[in-house]
Amino acid sequence: MSGRRFSEPDDRVVVADGARLLSSRDWRTTAEVAAAAAAAGRPVALLLDCRAGAFAPSSRDAEVLASHLAAYPVAAIVASSGAQYGCSRMLSTLLGLRGSLAQVFEDEESALRWLSARLGAEATGAVTRRPNAGL
Repeated sequence: MSGRRFSEPDDRVVVADGARLLSSRDWRTTAEVAAAAAAAGRPVALLLDCRAGAFAPSSRDAEVLASHLAAYPVAAIVASSGAQYGCSRMLSTLLGLRGSLAQVFEDEESALRWLSARLGAEATGAVTRRPNAGL
């Protein structure tokens, strides 16, 4: 799991931070671990930060990712502009088709605000990133 960090801003959100999402295999491993965290029953939302990785998922990769990540009712995806952003929008659409509420952002702050609003947090920014919780 070197190069990946999973932490939870609060008990409802898992943050998957991919510094080395360079291949289909890396993306799938990240999705599998995030889905396992959802299966544990605690989190209801996912923040997937793809910006540090250079890999943009193919349509096949996005289908596989969506099948794993649909375990989260709410998902925020943070992506770089260009191809990665477009591919992340495809993933967001596939998640929506599987019943998840998903949105793509270019910055983490906007994603956290959106998650806070979707999770019913009383104050904007109530969901914040904490240092790695070791998940």
